[in-house]
Amino acid sequence: MDMQELVKKHIKFTSQGDFIRSVKTLKARYNLSDSEAEAFANSNEMEHIKLMKSKFTSKKSSAKRQGIKFGFKDFEEFYYWYEAQGDRCYYCDTEFALLKKVFAKELLDSKKFNSTPHIERKDSNAGYSVDNCVLTCSLCNNAKSDMMNAENFKNYFGKAIGKFVADLYSDVITNK
Repeated sequence: MDMQELVKKHIKFTSQGDFIRSVKTLKARYNLSDSEAEAFANSNEMEHIKLMKSKFTSKKSSAKRQGIKFGFKDFEEFYYWYEAQGDRCYYCDTEFALLKKVFAKELLDSKKFNSTPHIERKDSNAGYSVDNCVLTCSLCNNAKSDMMNAENFKNYFGKAIGKFVADLYSDVITNK
């Protein structure tokens, strides 16, 4: 079984319950040899599935605590939605990799925010769902809040925030 097929099967399996990484379980579940099960258990793909499962569980719990509807039907739907979002902020179009470099160079310093993409509800009055959620940078997510709709924020502030991050990284401006 190739890695891509194995990943798809494991996402589906993980969607039905807990994240499992045990070589013994993987071997039995997917009819793998010892070496195949070991390789999959220690793969980057498995680490990514684990990270996504953690994001899913955390967001679902947070939504429940806050009384916000969580409309992703399961981990599988969430996983493929997240993967389809790409590697840029929905609002300012900044690559998350660039934002990571900006934070690493300490050009932006925050006790609360970092370069990790945020799962943002475009309409803060609606729940978390495929149609209402996007990935954003911490700057846009924090700035947008619930004061304006997604399209107005994107059109009027998104480009400016993207330019700010790019200029900061290129040493055109400073933030100290």
